[in-house]
Amino acid sequence: MSTKKKLATVAIASTMFLGTLAPISAQNVFASDLEENFVTEKGQVGTEIHYENAIDGEEVFEESGPSITPFYVPYDETVYMPSTKATGTKISYTAEVTNNSASADTVSRSVSREKFVKAGVSTSAEFGILTAKVGVKAEGSFGKTSKVTVTYAWSIPARTKTTIKYGSKTYATTGYMARYSRGNLTSKTYVSSSYSTAEYSNKTSKGL
Repeated sequence: MSTKKKLATVAIASTMFLGTLAPISAQNVFASDLEENFVTEKGQVGTEIHYENAIDGEEVFEESGPSITPFYVPYDETVYMPSTKATGTKISYTAEVTNNSASADTVSRSVSREKFVKAGVSTSAEFGILTAKVGVKAEGSFGKTSKVTVTYAWSIPARTKTTIKYGSKTYATTGYMARYSRGNLTSKTYVSSSYSTAEYSNKTSKGL
């Protein structure tokens, strides 16, 4: 749509005088000879039309409206939306040790545990998005399980019955992996993930 804008106006004395304001195009002059492009104060492109015998100080021009381009939000992302989050432990070794002596004792054991990642997503990049969102890193690699064996020692207090445990700290979360294109949600996939985060050991002693 075009709008006409007049920069200055001059009083017209008679209707006869209006005939002198006819555009040059009425005299078989090509439109390209009449128009000049310019940029308005708002940064829009306009077209100036020159008139034959125009009154001094008067300019009449036609200003074009802004061009219409498809509008979209430049947002192309994959995000994780957690519904549940929980920390826990996965115990791989447990034993009960009794110390009847009057002094502390030490027991050592060769114990094993698992480093594991059950990601619940299709790519390591998405798993990285998930762990970044919940703020808890996995100690293992994406989609892999490995066995760790160590020799671990526990101090057993005098005259106690002590329960010792060894395993892995774990983290579990459920939620949705959402994918956006140009600001529009294109897919939403349910995700259930669990993984180990660190080594875990514990002892609990009770007096005899």
